[in-house]
Amino acid sequence: MLYLHYGTNPDNMVLKPVTLSALRASKGVAPRMNDTPFAAITFGPGTPTEDEEWLVNTYQAMFEQNHDRSLAMKNALDSFEVELRNRRFAAEQRGAAPRDVREIIERWLRENGFDGLFCSECSCVLDDLMPCSSDSALMCEPGYRKDGCPPECGMGCDFHIVPEKP
Repeated sequence: MLYLHYGTNPDNMVLKPVTLSALRASKGVAPRMNDTPFAAITFGPGTPTEDEEWLVNTYQAMFEQNHDRSLAMKNALDSFEVELRNRRFAAEQRGAAPRDVREIIERWLRENGFDGLFCSECSCVLDDLMPCSSDSALMCEPGYRKDGCPPECGMGCDFHIVPEKP
């Protein structure tokens, strides 16, 4: 568990617990809290995971470079996504076992020629698989990328994942 700190006075900080998956889904934008500025990110109680430790250390290093908390958070999360891709690639080259369910699903989709997942609420491609990190991911089906947004959606999407190859 990670904690986002809000406020400007160290004696009166508000701590908000946040999961790594929720931060990843936020696309690098630290959630705001009642117009209180985001101040820092730290570990929660217990031993941090390797990923949590990597993210917090990277955030702190980037903040020291540019002194912009929001930019440091976005850059740290962007770097984290690259780090995860590099780790997955290295594991695949070694033939290592997948680290989590998302990685198992991603491998299966790639090996079977699918482009991503879809459900009634959303769709995602392999390079950004399961960004929602929600229970709706349990309802997803494998599918193929189709560029553009069908009229029945009307959301102006760049693509949809559909059950049959376009």
